[in-house]
Amino acid sequence: YTQFISAYAPLRDDRDTTLLDMLPGNVEHSLITEIIEEEEAATFKNQQTQLNEVLNQARASLDNKSQQLLQVYYSQQFTQTEIAKKLEIKQYKVSRMLSSIRKSLLLTLTQWSQDTLHICPTSDVIASINISLEEWLKCYYSQTESVQIESIQPETVQYL
Repeated sequence: YTQFISAYAPLRDDRDTTLLDMLPGNVEHSLITEIIEEEEAATFKNQQTQLNEVLNQARASLDNKSQQLLQVYYSQQFTQTEIAKKLEIKQYKVSRMLSSIRKSLLLTLTQWSQDTLHICPTSDVIASINISLEEWLKCYYSQTESVQIESIQPETVQYL
């Protein structure tokens, strides 16, 4: 039979050194770990690309007024009150419009997460997705050209 030796057994010549002391302590640099890290990085990058595509498609599917409202709110950082004043509507209506638009985008993103990543949409998951969506909107609209709020005509705002 094969004789097994404990990793804690002292070596013959040195009673203070064990077999375990001779084993590499830093497993992070193993080949399999590097391969796993590369695969995870590639998967993450692929998912980020898919996520951007999903959100860009969802944003593009919004009507022009919704797109313009998002741009004014996120790109120019107008407050809801400022937008309402320019559009000659009540602030609560702007709030509801933005909420409705974000809800639509959140539903699309949650559905994609469920279908693609197989993530169960619990309340905590949806809250995290909502935070990510908000960050994406801020990032996206910080990189786009500004639209003048005057291009959104008050009489054409037919929400709620």
